[in-house]
Amino acid sequence: MKKTMNTQSINQPTRNYGIDLLKILAMFMITILHTQGHGGILWGGKLTFDQAHFFSSNYAWAWGLEILCYGATNCYAMISGYVNWKNPIRYEKIVNLWVQVVFYTLSITIVYSWINNVTPAHWFRAFFPVMTYQYWYITAYFGLYLFMPILNKYLQQISNKQLYLHMGLIFIFTSLLPTFIGGDPFILNAGYSTLWIIVMYLFGATLSRIQSASVPVSGLLLWFSLLILGTWYYKMRIDYTNIWNNAELSMPNLVDYRSPSIVLASALLLFCFAKIKIKRLFLGKTIVLIANATLGIYLIHEHPLIRENFIVNYAMQFANKPTLTMVLSIFSGALSIFFICLMIEILRRFLFKLLGVNLFIKKVTEKIIAKFSY
Repeated sequence: MKKTMNTQSINQPTRNYGIDLLKILAMFMITILHTQGHGGILWGGKLTFDQAHFFSSNYAWAWGLEILCYGATNCYAMISGYVNWKNPIRYEKIVNLWVQVVFYTLSITIVYSWINNVTPAHWFRAFFPVMTYQYWYITAYFGLYLFMPILNKYLQQISNKQLYLHMGLIFIFTSLLPTFIGGDPFILNAGYSTLWIIVMYLFGATLSRIQSASVPVSGLLLWFSLLILGTWYYKMRIDYTNIWNNAELSMPNLVDYRSPSIVLASALLLFCFAKIKIKRLFLGKTIVLIANATLGIYLIHEHPLIRENFIVNYAMQFANKPTLTMVLSIFSGALSIFFICLMIEILRRFLFKLLGVNLFIKKVTEKIIAKFSY
């Protein structure tokens, strides 16, 4: 007989501030990734290394930081599954998201048009950000949301035993085999796709149903550290061999959203933060305030006009600094992006609340949905 989840437990979720804390950390890690990638550290050709000190060079440290943060996007998508699979679909959320996205694409384009030329293509993308792939994650998340009612119904009705088997098969065919055999049979596009975000959503929902109370945080952090260090050492060993032995090794590539080590490390990080208990109400509310603003941080600094004019190659000079200074510069640069965008997003949220934008969207959405209800 098929087991179903208890309806009462589904409809009465409790807030886990540890998950909100992970959301904040994940977005900060994403700003680090963009500082290193778009900022010109990893790909700017400035990182120093030599054969004798290769494993302690700026190159090695920069890639160590990159690998440490690489699972942030996976974590962000897993969190969606972890907290949303039990809940009824709220369509006003996706409308609010669309309004938020268009607010930034239009406002940034308008401001930029005052100081420089803006092409018709820029305006078109500003009005249709989801369909024009303005932000890959937002486009992927919209795709996820379209399937969320089906996914949640499946997750609420399937037994744990069947779910674990199914997720195991998905892990094998979307992570393990593509990493070690190669190819992209399901067109996951290295994780930059709706399908991969759906997979992460399912994994996050599955993790919320696994009882991990008996596993201490120290044990989870140990395994997380081993996965990150193992991935880093493998990456460095491959690069060392390619550079000084003239090899052409490229597989398996473990620095990938789909990599088993990155996926498992992301899951372990989610487990760790799910165990964090915050009892002080003020601290909890502060964490929620920042967590709810994290997507705005992404929307602002990843807007193409912001990225092209302010982010690209801004950190390239960090690569020539002494190792400790380089690492601290990366952190301070990422923190500056995070904090500036956070302040802008909090002001945007305050303005929308003052104008009653979200309340208006909720009322209109409820009226539309009511017409399709039986």
